[in-house]
Amino acid sequence: MKPALLHWYQQCENPEVIESLYSSRPPLALWDLRDVMVLDDGERVRLRAVVSEFPDNPPEEWPAEFNRTQVSVDLTRVSEFNFSGWSQDNTGIFTLIRETPYQLAYSFKGRLTRVRGTCQSARISKIAGYAAQGQRAG
Repeated sequence: MKPALLHWYQQCENPEVIESLYSSRPPLALWDLRDVMVLDDGERVRLRAVVSEFPDNPPEEWPAEFNRTQVSVDLTRVSEFNFSGWSQDNTGIFTLIRETPYQLAYSFKGRLTRVRGTCQSARISKIAGYAAQGQRAG
């Protein structure tokens, strides 16, 4: 019997950060990738992106005009990192899959941008809302 496929955030150390914002568990796989940062300690990569769905249970402190959600994911103990391409439109699919008890495979595939590799763990380091002009929530 195959194990159930988990959404990327369910592979993170702290999935409740996302799960507390949504009454259902949306895949949130469609990302608009904004930043790829290799952090000073050399073993950490941070990905920052706008996710495809606005929460139906946003934090009370978020103003009503917020209609977009941005998430930062820290990949730790990175053992493989491959990055190619970049464009003004970095919309693509993000996956995070547990390969072994001590290894995750991460992948972002956009039209031109590709980020992939392996790491030991992943953590949602920040989630923030903001208002995008001319767009409605959800």
